[in-house]
Amino acid sequence: ISDANSQFIDIILSHHGVRGVFRTVVTNPAYFNEDGLLCVKYHCDSGHDCELCPANLCKGLALQQYRDKSIAEGLRYERVVYIGDGRGDFCPCICLSENDV
Repeated sequence: ISDANSQFIDIILSHHGVRGVFRTVVTNPAYFNEDGLLCVKYHCDSGHDCELCPANLCKGLALQQYRDKSIAEGLRYERVVYIGDGRGDFCPCICLSENDV
């Protein structure tokens, strides 16, 4: 879960040869237009109700949606390890369960 953008994330992961390690990347979609300019869209076009996160992406909501989707697909994780380095990572941290880190 990143508040960056899909182009940036894909370049970094591919450069380090780890793109295939990640099942899902949740970030702001981005593309290069015909002039070569990077265009970034909001992950949450309609916004969300979280006052802790920026309007474009609630990482806590994204984490919960990922968990819900995984469970619906028959995957249940014993533990989630969340690593963050900024103010936007507080919300998902308070959404973690007692088994998570």
